This record gives sequence, structure tokens and C-alpha cells, in this order.
Amino acid sequence: MSSFNAEHPYRSLPQTPDLGHLREEAKLLKLQAAQGDAGAIAFVHFHREAQAGAAVQLADAQFALARAYGFKSWPRLKAFVEAQAVPAHERGALLLRALFNDNFALLEELYARRESLPAEDIFIAAALGNVASVEALLTADPARATQIGGPRQTQAITYAAYSRIALLDDSYLERQRKIVMLLLAHGADPNSFVFEQSRGYEGDGHLSALYGCCRQPGNPTIAKLLLDAGAKADDGESLYHASELQDPRCLELLFAAGIPDADRDYCIRRALDQENPAILAVYLKNGATANRLDYALFRNRSLRIIELLVEHGADLNRPCDDFWLLERIRELKPLQIAERAGRVDAVDYLLSKGADDVRTPRDRLIGACAREDEGAVRAILRAHPDIGRTLTERDHSNISTLSRSGQLKSVELMLDAGFNIDARADDLDATGLHYAASRGDVPMVRLLLARGARFDLEHKYGGTPLGTAIHCAAHFRNPGGSYAETVRLLAAAGEPVTGEQLKFAIENALNDVADVLKAHGASL
Repeated sequence: MSSFNAEHPYRSLPQTPDLGHLREEAKLLKLQAAQGDAGAIAFVHFHREAQAGAAVQLADAQFALARAYGFKSWPRLKAFVEAQAVPAHERGALLLRALFNDNFALLEELYARRESLPAEDIFIAAALGNVASVEALLTADPARATQIGGPRQTQAITYAAYSRIALLDDSYLERQRKIVMLLLAHGADPNSFVFEQSRGYEGDGHLSALYGCCRQPGNPTIAKLLLDAGAKADDGESLYHASELQDPRCLELLFAAGIPDADRDYCIRRALDQENPAILAVYLKNGATANRLDYALFRNRSLRIIELLVEHGADLNRPCDDFWLLERIRELKPLQIAERAGRVDAVDYLLSKGADDVRTPRDRLIGACAREDEGAVRAILRAHPDIGRTLTERDHSNISTLSRSGQLKSVELMLDAGFNIDARADDLDATGLHYAASRGDVPMVRLLLARGARFDLEHKYGGTPLGTAIHCAAHFRNPGGSYAETVRLLAAAGEPVTGEQLKFAIENALNDVADVLKAHGASL
């Protein structure tokens, strides 16, 4: 008999809810829906619209259950249960720890309970934006501004700077500004920090209050207060992470405060890791080298990014840097890199600006594959029948990169042209099968296995394709990926499964993956 039905779509949590029980309840809902139970399917569809005939996934069951208990999402329900399980007198410390991670659901839950948190604790009051409490505490004892405490053993100003409660409350930023000003006026250290092994300037472990403002989503208001009070801009973290922000104001503040040239010319690569002309423009305005065409093309940045670099004096014919990540394109010139990426727009632009046309038949073959231009591939192979024997290890590595980006037709063309299916590339020094598995890319995994890709090879961190799929399903999940099916394909092809993989899948609530592992013989 079904435990769920749409006629009774809402439920009440017990006074002491148990997360383990809720997880089992979600698994039961998924199981009953998978077995075709009409009540379970209707219950899920009541809370979450789904395509007709689509299988109910665990995430669907968890979402439906959370909504049934009155929460907007499963993470929000989990946060409520986690906060409820902590004794009231310990919730303030839980809040302070939550400031330093990305568990926004827990932060939201604890902020909703702010009235029950101790107002006489300056660390908690500063984090919550309780101006009146902070002012009263400092009036009673100004030394509290420099007191070290809380779970991260730092000054109150650090907790205030790291707080991202402004994402939850539009009134918070102004209160945060007032609190930081109060603390600074009473002697708080603008270079206050928390310790985290191997982070900070030259690995000294210091994560500064300023860094708290320069990480996502950015807080230029507080960053300016800290910098004006003497915070060190060159702290080993803030510049790098401000380069990730959409808003360039934190980055502009750091440059105005003074950044060493070496750090500037290193971190411009971080700016090019995402598509943001405004951030790149700040670097170039502040004298960063424009000779990063190699990196921009490696990251497949837009033509506007390429234009910005050229407008600021990039050398059109400069060979690629000897930088560890760029091994696949080392010694190639910008035009060759653009050709190999299939970037007709960048090729035409660079030629129009005077780049030397140094493209080789190998460059053109790789580019034709990347563009999925089967006619061009055939023409090049006819004109250069021995080209396969001239391909270098770096040439072969492009098949791994195209597998990673999901370009199925491109990979098919490369395989037909004789490229090495097990060639390695880029940051993981991994094969195309590793990268396809990391994305849960079932069509690519199926193609590569059918064409003989090896599943016994390991990437530089020691992971096999199947292990990589499980790890990425938990920590680097591609929303469009199908990890359970990826694992099934690899296991069916003969890659061994292990009890450790099963344990990891269960611990990370990858229940569909765990089911596949069990079906192929894994046990605890």
C-alpha cells in the first residue's frame, strides 16, 4: 500500500525530526514511484511539475517531501533539522561557523532564529548586524573590539566581514557597515584573519577579513572600509578571488590600494577563467600584460575578450607561454590555437589584425574536427594521407578536450581520422573517457567505450573513469549529467566496482549510483 498520495499532500514534522529518517522517507517515495505506485507519483507531481512519463529521481522525491513538510527545498529542510538538533546555546557558534562556508540554507535557517541567539556575545551580534548590541558592548568594554573568540578564534570584525547575510536581508548591508565602522573606531585590526592551513600570503594560513569581502558575491562597501583603515591588499587571496566576481568594484579597490606587478600578471589568468570583459578591463587599465591571447583562447573566451587584449597591445605572433595548464597548446601561436579550437571568428579577426598565417595541416585538421566540418576533414586527409603519422602527443590530446566539452561529432571525426582515443589533456591529465564520466555524459561515454577506450587508466589524482564519475556526482555535479547510467555503462564494460565506492555513494546520498554498484557486485 502506498505511503503517499496527492489527497494528503502535506505533513507535520515531529518535535525532534531525524535527518536519517527523512532520507529513508525520500528513498521510499522514489522507490514507490519507480514501482509505478500511482499515489507516490501523484504526490511528487503535486509538489513538482514533471514531464509526463519522466522517471522520479531522488532529487524529485526529496523536493516533494520538503515541500510537504512546509519548506521551500530539501537543503532548507536539512538546515532546519540540523539547527533543531543543536542545543539552543550552541546555535550561535553554528551560525559563526556557517559564515565561512557555502551552506546558505543553514545560514538562512539560523538567521531566521536570530532573536533566540545571545545578543551579549559580540561575535554573534557583529555577525547578525545587531548595531545596538555591538554599540552597547563596546561602550561597556572597548577592549571587546580586539578580543579573540568564537569558533574561528578571531576578532568580531572578521565575522562581520565574512557575513553574507545581505543576500537574505536587504537591510543588512547598512547595519554591517555601521558595525565595521564601530569596531574599527574602537581599535579592531583591519588585517584580522582566520587560520586555514596553506592559504593566504605565501601559504601563511591567514585568510584575512578583506578576503571575506572579496570572495563571492563580493562586498565592496566593507572592502573599502577595511582598505581605508589599512588592510593589506596583497594578502595572497583577495586579488585572485575578486577576479571571479561579476562586479569589478572590489578589484578596482584592490588595485587602487596597491598590488605587486607579479601578482597582477599572474591573477589576470583567473580573470580569463570566466567570461567577464569588465574584470579583464580593470587588469588591463592597471598595466597587466595583454599577452594572454594563448590563455584566453585556451579558455574559449569571446571575441570581445580577444579584441580587448589586442587593443591593449597583445603580440599577435607570440608563442604560447610555458605554463603548466597550457601543455596542450605549448609553443603554438594565437592563430594556431584559434584554428584548433574551431574559432572561425577569432581566426578571421587575428588575420585581419596582421597575424602571420602559420597554420599547418595538423592545425587545420584539428580545427575542422572541432567545427564538425566533415567535408573539410576528408579534404585534408585526402591532401595529406600520411598526416596521422605526423600527429604529436599534444595534437592527440585535443580529443580529450573535445570529449570533455561534449562535442560528440567532433570526437567521432577525430577517431575516424586516427587520433589516439586514450590521449590525455589539461588540468586532470585525463583521457576523454575520464572527462566524459566526470560530466555524466552518457552519449560520449557510450561512444568512447564502443570505440575501445581504456577504463583502467588513472588521471593524475589516481581516479579511474568510474571512480571519477562517482566523485563528480557528489562534488562537481553536471546538472544535465546521468551519473548512474554512466556508472552502469562503465561497470558493464568491465571496470571493477568496489565496496569503498559503494560506501562513498551511500554517504553522499547517491542512491541511484549505489543501486547500480550493488547490481554489479559491490558490497560493504
